[in-house]
Amino acid sequence: MRISIVLDAERGALARMLTPFKLGLGGPIGNGSQPFPWIHIDDMAGIILWALDNPQVRGPLNACAPQAVTSRTFAAALGKVLNRPAFFQIPGFVLKLRFGEGAAVLLSGQRMVPAQAQALGYSFRYPELGPALQNLLDRKKNPEADLNRMNREPPKRGSPDELPLSDADMPDVFDLLSVIPEIGC
Repeated sequence: MRISIVLDAERGALARMLTPFKLGLGGPIGNGSQPFPWIHIDDMAGIILWALDNPQVRGPLNACAPQAVTSRTFAAALGKVLNRPAFFQIPGFVLKLRFGEGAAVLLSGQRMVPAQAQALGYSFRYPELGPALQNLLDRKKNPEADLNRMNREPPKRGSPDELPLSDADMPDVFDLLSVIPEIGC
């Protein structure tokens, strides 16, 4: 499984981006034109469980949202959801000083498409960036609303809301995702 940047407002890349963006200091990485593949934490958990339960999955599986965005588009969407400007560009040389050779991954990016997941019928809960970011930030403000989501009427089979998890399963999924290295490509 090739894993894109997993978005979660409590941990990972998005959590680290929130403070600068809230201060009005956020913006694209480098020139902003590089691909910025992403996936909502719910879809990450969902695609793992779906793949384990789907014998048709073979070979590499890209765990990323179907909406391809650039670093500039991502920064603009996050700024919009936070109602903050997002025009401070992070220069490449700053990233090279901080991350050394690892900065190359951030500055060049890598285009990912969830072709196999889509072809085999995985239905994304958050295929678009704006609603995904809004959901994650709303959850951060009101965690109880997210727990209530897990206790509502069961979803119809095959719907995007069908995620075979209970509240008790969530710590296990988060533990699993925390040991998978986040790929900044």
